[in-house]
Amino acid sequence: MSIAHDMLTKNLIVDTVCDLLDTGATLVFKTASETIVGVITLDADSFAVASNGEALANGFPKTATVTTAGHVEKFEVRDAASVPKIYGTVSLPGNAGDIELATLDYLVSETITLTKLNYRVPN
Repeated sequence: MSIAHDMLTKNLIVDTVCDLLDTGATLVFKTASETIVGVITLDADSFAVASNGEALANGFPKTATVTTAGHVEKFEVRDAASVPKIYGTVSLPGNAGDIELATLDYLVSETITLTKLNYRVPN
């Protein structure tokens, strides 16, 4: 059996984590070797209030201009001090990534477009 949380606790966890990301937070797209490919700046009020154990990021869709060419495989959501608070995988649609993008290979000056971002507390 795995550990689980009731919904009130899930919402509390989500809101606590998301509150760490207000004002100056960024979503950083990276290669497997940690090279930063592109960065999206999140809104000052980064996430909506949690509901049903998850929160939707405000202000999406958003784009990032690619600064270094590469194959995106992972992401970090960093606080204003650039400390990673949330980590995850990036994949093509249907391949079970935490974020799914239409393409993973980018050249300098291309645009990474993300239509939505949500944070869901693990059970």
